[in-house]
Amino acid sequence: MHPIISKRTAVELITSSKGKFMTIKNKKRDGSDRSYPSSKYIQPVYGNLNVLTREGTYRNIRPETIYFLKTNGMSYEVA
Repeated sequence: MHPIISKRTAVELITSSKGKFMTIKNKKRDGSDRSYPSSKYIQPVYGNLNVLTREGTYRNIRPETIYFLKTNGMSYEVA
């Protein structure tokens, strides 16, 4: 079982990651799961989190859809 953190704490961990790799999992609009392994935080865009994926594409993630975060060697469940 992973420690549970709030969405606000997850956003703070992501934005303070200073370019380190992390894994983010979130729910898509249709309810299916999406995973972004080996991603780097770039900047906020219109309230979303802009990350660079390992495939070299940029993705905007809505913070309210995040349910899992792995950063700094720790895995968290986001509630």
